[in-house]
Amino acid sequence: LTFNIGVSFYSDDDHETAIKYWQRCLSLAKEINDLEMEGATLTALSSSYNTIGKSDIAKKYIYRASLIFKKIGLFEDWAYCFYYLGSIERSLGNKKSAIKNLKRAVSIFEENNLLLSLPETYQELAKALADDGNYKESLLYLEKNQSVRDSLFSINQTNQIDSLREKYVAEIREDDIQKLTTLNQIKAIESKAKSTQRNLILVACLCLLLMVGLLYKLNKQKNRGIIFQKDLAFQKIDLLLKEEEIKILGGKLEGQDQERQRISTDLHDRLGSLLGTIFLRFEAIKERLSEDQKPELDKTRNLLNSALEEVRGISHRLTSKVLNTFGLVAALTDLQKSLSTGGKPLFSISASTTPLLISKTQQLEVFKTLQEIVRYSQKLNPIAELNIMIEQAPERFLWSAELTQKKITKSDFSSTEAFKRIKFRVDKLKGEMVLTEVASGKLLVKMECEVA
Repeated sequence: LTFNIGVSFYSDDDHETAIKYWQRCLSLAKEINDLEMEGATLTALSSSYNTIGKSDIAKKYIYRASLIFKKIGLFEDWAYCFYYLGSIERSLGNKKSAIKNLKRAVSIFEENNLLLSLPETYQELAKALADDGNYKESLLYLEKNQSVRDSLFSINQTNQIDSLREKYVAEIREDDIQKLTTLNQIKAIESKAKSTQRNLILVACLCLLLMVGLLYKLNKQKNRGIIFQKDLAFQKIDLLLKEEEIKILGGKLEGQDQERQRISTDLHDRLGSLLGTIFLRFEAIKERLSEDQKPELDKTRNLLNSALEEVRGISHRLTSKVLNTFGLVAALTDLQKSLSTGGKPLFSISASTTPLLISKTQQLEVFKTLQEIVRYSQKLNPIAELNIMIEQAPERFLWSAELTQKKITKSDFSSTEAFKRIKFRVDKLKGEMVLTEVASGKLLVKMECEVA
């Protein structure tokens, strides 16, 4: 909230006020050890200071942000720090420093196959080289800029075709949408009627309470038994009203959960399946291409794979509401259902039925570590068999994941980006993580932390 208030003032060109809010946000991020928010706030502060002409301060903040993004593995944000630093140096006339930082940004983007961010970086670097008189190398980066833009244009054309196909399907389902709209209107009318009924009951109850109060004053000694019976009746009425409110609230929550589950299923089963089919078609086309054409196809396949991962990520993140409302085990069960294929779950869950002792914040971090392991198991070929176990002691909370796949090893897993992100989450919980090769092709990832 503090960060967004700063953004609002920044949009109104009130940089001094924006800086005050962002400084407060930076302090809060450090207190709760939220490195990602700390990096984002440092970047925002750098932008404001550069806008008001304090470039030296801006460079210090963006450099600190680059160290944080590198540490937590956010490579695109890390590369953008060098791009922004190079742009500041170029505006100050520091040609050599600008070229050095922009080349560093290009290197990170290329190493991590971040094609969408390359064109503007190539173009900025070409300008910096031209400013320094190196026209030959400047021309080289301009040509690279054009090449990447052509590739992105081709991808955009494919996306437009997919969009037209989706619109065609939407037109076919127009009748279903109209029926759904009519059903929603009926539900809205029923909800309004129930609300009116509840208000009338409340007004009636208030009137009865006034009458009881008057009778109590007039017949205090004579009608104690009658007054007690009436009070008991009013208590029953209040209890019925509360039960009715609980039922209405439960119905709303159930409808929200069903809608969220429907969206998650549509993303995973429909759009995810379509992207997966296109990915397989690329595999078939690859055999018919020349060796010079295959690298470009590989780049396109990587972009398509990133899109597929993003769709799955969105589907998984829809479980956060379930986590906040019903807890860790319910969120994992919801994730298990959303990722099942052909009725077969992607992983199994073994958990105690007793209420969890850890806080909601700890449950969120534990869920994110297990979500990383589920994603890692999906990327293996063939997909690893996964079993998630949750245990708890009076002062310690334990969770683990057992992956079974003939090629999986401790050293391979510990060298992946998924392992780094999991380690970061466990360290954030001030916990411990141990990797054990239980048998050939079977890896146990065991984690634990103190109960907060």
